Amino acid sequence: EIEEITEQITSNNVKLAKAQEEISDLKIQCKVLADNSDTQSFKTVQSKPKPTEVSIDSIEKSKPSVALIGSSILSLVKTSRMHDMDAYLEHAYTIPQARKSLESLKKPDVVVYQVISNDIKDSQKTDTDIIDEMHTLVNETKRKLGNTKIVLSLPPPRSDNELWNIRSASISAQLQAKYHDDRQVTCSLNSNLGRNGTPNTSLYRDGVHPNERGTSVLCKNILDCIRKLCNITPPQRFGPKRPFQGQRKWFDRW
Repeated sequence: EIEEITEQITSNNVKLAKAQEEISDLKIQCKVLADNSDTQSFKTVQSKPKPTEVSIDSIEKSKPSVALIGSSILSLVKTSRMHDMDAYLEHAYTIPQARKSLESLKKPDVVVYQVISNDIKDSQKTDTDIIDEMHTLVNETKRKLGNTKIVLSLPPPRSDNELWNIRSASISAQLQAKYHDDRQVTCSLNSNLGRNGTPNTSLYRDGVHPNERGTSVLCKNILDCIRKLCNITPPQRFGPKRPFQGQRKWFDRW
């Protein structure tokens, strides 16, 4: 047994010596390779560019300018609530007055007309006359303001006079059909302020003029049209959703 152990030790020593020789040879080869190889330069890593600082002024300039021209239907509109737009309001109670306002109007990105409601009271004017006047207003706007987008905010339902309500609905339908294929002009339908052509009394002050809730609906209709024309994404609300408690103001729902 001692002899077998001795032979095994001797064999292991031979293997160990051979392994040490191989290791020595590998070290020599590695040194030779290192001496003969070219020194490799380090790669330059470019840092990410710093994000461009955006000033408040540039943000403001990126907002589309919107001119709202219309009658007392817009009396409760707060243009300051249109956070993603630079909006301002000018009063014009009839189509001819809207054309007069156009003369001094600077070139906005969008112009909104809220007229017709008072024009239909004139018994001397037919529905065709009013449609022709609106067509003239649109053409003059295009000619003076070039590629400015045009929103025709159609008259909402009313309860003060049945004939005027019928005329409003008829003229609205004809204008909607007339400008259906016009990419520069769109109609803001306000029929959702009523049911089956009859005003929703909870949305009106007097059957003609919208209250705060009705103004909320009217403005949302207009803003949806503007955002679609200008390809604007509605502002996002951040933070976790919480259950609704209490009554919202009309301007919170824009």
